[in-house]
Amino acid sequence: MKYVFGAAPPVARLKPGNILDANSLDCFGNALQKPGDSFSLVKGDNPLTGPFYIEGAEPGDTLVVHLLDLQVDGKQGVGTFSPGFGAINATHYTPMLEKEALPEKIWFYPIDHAERTATF
Repeated sequence: MKYVFGAAPPVARLKPGNILDANSLDCFGNALQKPGDSFSLVKGDNPLTGPFYIEGAEPGDTLVVHLLDLQVDGKQGVGTFSPGFGAINATHYTPMLEKEALPEKIWFYPIDHAERTATF
């Protein structure tokens, strides 16, 4: 079994017990910002945070990560249906439930930072 999230070089080297403060973009690289935006604005793959090199870790090790705090910087969340993208679209391993690909649809979820909630 092999897990690969990307071929990028590590952005930081960490020792067990280190605390890391990191920032991240949403999975669309913050490209979708307002009603009327199209999935065609999304360039490239999911801009994952990292990767991080963990000193002493070896293939097959299980790593434990504690999230000490998580803050959302944006004013909204976003979700989409897009042909060929997402968990309910066809892949080499899973068929579509429908014969036709799902049409593009984009939702925005306002975030209330004071209440620490999002409205779906």
